[in-house]
Amino acid sequence: MLVGTRLNIHLIVNYSVLIVLYILARSLGKWGGAFAGAKISHAPQKTVKYLGFTLLSQAGVAIGLALAASNSLEKMGYVDAAKQIMGVMTATTFLIMLVGPILAKIALVKAGETHVKE
Repeated sequence: MLVGTRLNIHLIVNYSVLIVLYILARSLGKWGGAFAGAKISHAPQKTVKYLGFTLLSQAGVAIGLALAASNSLEKMGYVDAAKQIMGVMTATTFLIMLVGPILAKIALVKAGETHVKE
């Protein structure tokens, strides 16, 4: 089944708080981990500052794991939880795929890692 067909607009509205919390927690984790790793490795300050933004995009692996979890939950009878997982993951993947590449480009340019001028 195509994952996008499971995206229900009503689920986005119903789970909007969970979607926002997931995006914030995931983004803070990615940024914090990249920041800590860059600091520990004594990376240049621009790398420390911008690396986390390049890690925000998600797609294949996140959707694949969510689909596996959803299928398992459905088989165990937790249909609502399965729908919630797929709704949240599909919506957040869609939203992050809209802004993730833009943030990555901005971060790479600001860190001086491209030949593109600001």
